[in-house]
Amino acid sequence: MATHMAQDERPLVIIGTGGQGRCALDIALQCDRQVMGFVDAVNPDHVGRSFNGVRVIADLAGLDDVVSPKAADLIVAYGTNQEKQTTVAALAGRFVFSRLISPQASVAKDVLIGAGSIIYPMAVVQPNAQLGEHVKVGPSSVVSHDNIFGNFVNVTTGCSLGGRVTLEEGVTLNTGVNIVPGVTIGAWTTVGAGALVMKNTGASELVYGVPAGLIRSLE
Repeated sequence: MATHMAQDERPLVIIGTGGQGRCALDIALQCDRQVMGFVDAVNPDHVGRSFNGVRVIADLAGLDDVVSPKAADLIVAYGTNQEKQTTVAALAGRFVFSRLISPQASVAKDVLIGAGSIIYPMAVVQPNAQLGEHVKVGPSSVVSHDNIFGNFVNVTTGCSLGGRVTLEEGVTLNTGVNIVPGVTIGAWTTVGAGALVMKNTGASELVYGVPAGLIRSLE
């Protein structure tokens, strides 16, 4: 992990050409990062095409042929949390994963942010928060003081987390989720849009509602 002030600077390759990838491109350009190109992890036929003015230089199978680990960092910006975990595992040890932090986000100086994480415009991350690797904090979401996130956490648009909230590995919060202070969301649990979470959840659950309750197991 590193403090958010350690904004990464090496040229960037973005894995993903869909909405997540194009949002990552926008944030990279806000940060004046050089973007070498996209890698399409889903459709090899996209190689050679351009998205938002940036060329797809390879699919995942061809990444090592066109990008030297010494020349660029990667960021994985596509798919589900599980798909990201699989992609990262396949590339780890060969490539370095970059952080992207929008200059339009408000991030306290002592926040810890893991490699591969993306902080979107208008997001707020308050003091003493600790974010794991390959975490996404979406636009207009508020991560309050002393929150702790595991790896591969996805906080989407407009979520509000009270102080001392813990999101374990692989948690997804859909749009507009609110979590009261001190709650822990178990690993690989998904919280449905608009939910109000007032108590701890188990692992691998789908929870939803006001207040949020268990809908079903995801195992």
